[in-house]
Amino acid sequence: MLSGKIFFDLALLVLALGGAVAALNMPQGGMGIGPGAFPGVISGLGVAVMLALLWQDLRAARTGSGPGLRGLPALGLVATAGLLGLYVAVIGWLGFLPATIGFLFLAVLLCTRLLEPAAPRPTWKGLAGAALFSVLVALASYLTFTRGFGLVFP
Repeated sequence: MLSGKIFFDLALLVLALGGAVAALNMPQGGMGIGPGAFPGVISGLGVAVMLALLWQDLRAARTGSGPGLRGLPALGLVATAGLLGLYVAVIGWLGFLPATIGFLFLAVLLCTRLLEPAAPRPTWKGLAGAALFSVLVALASYLTFTRGFGLVFP
């Protein structure tokens, strides 16, 4: 019987493979780099990472070693997957910039909370820093791909 961790690894592997196939089926751009280049690279990296994690989890399950996924790490895993799923679901509707800014802002807050669970609630300074980081990274990504590579984003 598959453990929940191995099942989750398999589910993410299938999603990464689906993303890679979808990216490969996108048309090529005029410069040889089309709209599927970046998603293809990310999906390819996802496939590689998920294969490594699956191998590691299968070996740990076979030997009976390895800690279980409980508590805060399990919550973080579910929250991160949910946040990524929400981002994918709304990017076409909201557009790249608003969806990416929101995703990065929430991801920074989530990672901060998970890395320092005993830390006090975020301050205004921390929230402003997360917001500034999110806006700058989203704008840099947008300008790089639209101006630099001539890609069209939603």
